[in-house]
Amino acid sequence: MGIGAIIGRVLDHEIKKRIIAVLETRAKYNVKAPLYNPPGDASVPCKEDRILIVKIDGTTGNYAALGMLVESQGAKPGEKIFYGRNADGKIVSKISMLDSGDIKTEADGNDTQKIKGKFYTGNNAQNAAKLWIGLIDEIIKLETFGPPPRHKVMPTTVQKLEAYKEQVKALYLESV
Repeated sequence: MGIGAIIGRVLDHEIKKRIIAVLETRAKYNVKAPLYNPPGDASVPCKEDRILIVKIDGTTGNYAALGMLVESQGAKPGEKIFYGRNADGKIVSKISMLDSGDIKTEADGNDTQKIKGKFYTGNNAQNAAKLWIGLIDEIIKLETFGPPPRHKVMPTTVQKLEAYKEQVKALYLESV
């Protein structure tokens, strides 16, 4: 018994515990199929995407959606490109892991990070930490402008700046 594969066009989807694609396999003939993605990939197909489906048993008409036809994003052998799209299928964010060892991020919107633990950076982090701490130290040394008597930064402001320095040191823990 061979495995027959069919390409279906996404009409809609249901997102509950699993992602179920509603696919048109031929004119006016629709099937529902659970989408099988690689572990950690919760991608939902957009309308008009093409999905590979297989019949999983011969009598009940149950199908499984195994993969999606994707357009090349320019990856070379060994590279990996992840991208997110809006509901119309337009790419709006991208992470490229390149053969040079570089990681390139692109986003039409904001880039945010939600980290529960410490954020560690390498190589140039020491320079960044020194730059921040040096800037804070210079702010603390400032005096008011104008005719005498000049005043230094208020003690409460100095305390806040010193606390901020400690936050910078904690952020760049490995490099300060």
